[in-house]
Amino acid sequence: MSAESEQSKMSANATWAKGQVKSTIGGVIGNETMRTEGEAEIAKGNADYKAAQAQGYVEGVKNDVKGNVKDGVNRVIGDDAGRAEGQAQQSLGQAQKDANTPSE
Repeated sequence: MSAESEQSKMSANATWAKGQVKSTIGGVIGNETMRTEGEAEIAKGNADYKAAQAQGYVEGVKNDVKGNVKDGVNRVIGDDAGRAEGQAQQSLGQAQKDANTPSE
């Protein structure tokens, strides 16, 4: 998987968690400003996660397509090693897409 999109997901999760804590504490102590700030951080964390997920999915599509082309070209010219590389890149792309498909 892409290190950049995975790092972005971790950062988004940290923002979300910080927002959860801030919102909960604000609610418990009756600090509406803190609670509202926490809710905003939760929303930002969710949005950032979805953006990182989309980035990872796009990277997967690119790898899938590149691998498919590489496999096809090498099939035509009879290069089995090139075909294997293309198939491996397709598999990587599929794994990236699977890991970044939003869950409902």
